[in-house]
Amino acid sequence: MQGALVYRKSYNKDVLFKVVRIDGKIAHLEGYNNRLSATSPLNDLVIASINEISEADFNFEKEIDLLYAKLSGVNAHVTGKILHIDGDNKYLKNCLLLYKKLGLNAYGFHVKEFDLDKQIIAILQQINPDILVITGHDAYNRKGLYNMDNYINSNYFVECLKKIRKYYSKDDLVIFAGACQSNFEALIYSGSNFASSPNRVNIDAYDPAIVAIKLATTSITKVIEMDDIYDYVKSKNRGISGVETYGKMRLIYR
Repeated sequence: MQGALVYRKSYNKDVLFKVVRIDGKIAHLEGYNNRLSATSPLNDLVIASINEISEADFNFEKEIDLLYAKLSGVNAHVTGKILHIDGDNKYLKNCLLLYKKLGLNAYGFHVKEFDLDKQIIAILQQINPDILVITGHDAYNRKGLYNMDNYINSNYFVECLKKIRKYYSKDDLVIFAGACQSNFEALIYSGSNFASSPNRVNIDAYDPAIVAIKLATTSITKVIEMDDIYDYVKSKNRGISGVETYGKMRLIYR
């Protein structure tokens, strides 16, 4: 059953998941089209049909075209260099495709959340980006908002951010960190400029990339307007917010 695409019966098949690991009678799940982690008893799972999977794939790929249509035309100047580090290789490839379609200078690395703090400085030194995305999957168990033990991967994001901020300021390197239901406050206070999720809601696979795109295509003289980001993310301010930050695009004088 590992690798299977499934729904949870007790949640009325609200989210399509991939089974990434099985421990006894418990399955560890990652969202197929969003950045949610979860666990579930095996007897609560139902295999997704071919039609359901095809529809999910179609919607996921179609979203790139929709975002491109809305975001295209913003790459007319020298845009900020993006480094996108993702715990999900499928999402990484699709986000890189979106950056490429927009003509942005972007690099991607697949790093699982628990390995972030071990690899991050070497990758940053190799790429020297203006904008960093640190994302993957996460989840909150609703047992206490500020206890880091109640999040699957938020603590890994926090440790990574703490290491980065020993070497890079918030102005030199602008960071988005987090995934579905991440501990927003912990990520912001650990040094992220933008993060998920203020209301501990799910975010879409492309949401971190949207933040990076707006940063890369906003002038260094202009503070990012959150409403410009909310035009493209479904969860609005419930899923993503941040601190006052300038863009990374520079005009070319002729």
